[in-house]
Amino acid sequence: MWPFKRKVAKVLEEAERTRNVTFPEDSFVGYKLNKIENLSDDDMPVIGYLNVSYIDFAHKDVFNWVLEIMVFVRPEEGGGFPSQEEQEVLDAMEDEITDLISPPHAQPNAIWILRETYGDARKIYFVVHDAEIADQFLKQLVEENSFGLPWQYSMKLENNWESLQWHFEEYLSSTNSKRLN
Repeated sequence: MWPFKRKVAKVLEEAERTRNVTFPEDSFVGYKLNKIENLSDDDMPVIGYLNVSYIDFAHKDVFNWVLEIMVFVRPEEGGGFPSQEEQEVLDAMEDEITDLISPPHAQPNAIWILRETYGDARKIYFVVHDAEIADQFLKQLVEENSFGLPWQYSMKLENNWESLQWHFEEYLSSTNSKRLN
């Protein structure tokens, strides 16, 4: 088979895999967690937002890459959390990344699951269908360095979203958290 035909066949196969996926309507819950061991060196709480619609998502095998983005801020300027200016940069950065790795007009390639802000960092988690596409756009953003804040990302293949389970379980048990909405 010619290389071009192989690539077309792969694209068509991947399109077929995602066509039959039913996506729930997003439902976001804000929460505040008490200090968590090994997450923060100080007594600052963790403020987070979780897309609870995906707790029991049936297609984890299709969106089987967990993308973690870590952005570093200067908490001393914001009383332990990002300053208003940094918050605006973080929000714009999150929006741009979301639009690049999963354009709103197309079949989703990535699903926004969670973000947490604490101390000197914000973590944003997505689950991704095609890691190559997401990686291509993220590498481009790293090269451009247009956000003005240091950041990094990693992706791991996780068929059951193992690294996100703690967050879902914490939400369901609500033992260490206070819901914000």
